[in-house]
Amino acid sequence: DDRQFFRSLVEERLAMLKGNAERLLFMLNEVMRDQELRRQWVREIIQPNLGKAERHVQSRISSGAFRPMDARVTARALAGMGIGFAVLAMIEGEDSPCRDIPDGELAAQLAEFVLAGVQAGQGSVPGRPGA
Repeated sequence: DDRQFFRSLVEERLAMLKGNAERLLFMLNEVMRDQELRRQWVREIIQPNLGKAERHVQSRISSGAFRPMDARVTARALAGMGIGFAVLAMIEGEDSPCRDIPDGELAAQLAEFVLAGVQAGQGSVPGRPGA
């Protein structure tokens, strides 16, 4: 089930980020400054994870569950959304409205948001035709 898959993925990432947010920001800063570290990070962390995401998205496209799109672009858009969401929550800190939402509920909302944009057929995003 796609909703459960994305929900589990988001919950796992949220839990990982909660304990490592400052380390992640430090690491991103270092990766951007050091070309060799950046190449290593891309090779050992980014490419394997994006590859898994691309294969998953492509399999769902092939099965007809997701609409036809470029799996490489989609994997990067999903990763970028996740990274951006996490960085924004870290910057907002205690003022983030997401702090008051239980992790499971937040993960479910994010999964629904993602799937309304990638599933074949009409989405269920409020205010959009077909909702």
